[in-house]
Amino acid sequence: MTDFSEEFSDPSRFTGYTESEMRQMFGDMDEKLRHLGILAEAGKTQVGVAESEDGYIRVEYGTTGVSVLEINPRALRLPSEDLAASIKRTTNAAIQNLQTKFNEVVAELGIAANPDEYLENPELAREKIQDARERFTQSMGQASESMQRLLRSLEDPDTR
Repeated sequence: MTDFSEEFSDPSRFTGYTESEMRQMFGDMDEKLRHLGILAEAGKTQVGVAESEDGYIRVEYGTTGVSVLEINPRALRLPSEDLAASIKRTTNAAIQNLQTKFNEVVAELGIAANPDEYLENPELAREKIQDARERFTQSMGQASESMQRLLRSLEDPDTR
């Protein structure tokens, strides 16, 4: 059996990247995938909670919208406009609470210095997502090319 370990010990011969660069690329991809998993889990589990100033209304807001709306029967004595305004304020506070919790997760991951800027500027968020997508696609393309070169070198002994 032929031992190719020495021939393949230097990945730059087939990939154009040093071993250190390849480890960095794959390490970066692993880190980004880990971040995506944490963000996806946070998106599923995080709930914003708020209570009205008088304590009559309580709202829980998740990624699918309002999940809990509790109205104390005493709140029903309020004029309808006041009740509606209180529900609206409390819901907005719950949404803000959810955004704050999500921003804390994002900040812990060090993904963005100011995650609110993405909420305020959806175009910036789209640009960042597109940039990440392009980098991921480029990395996958480079990895695929490297694997193809490696396979060709294994199939054709003259390319070694």
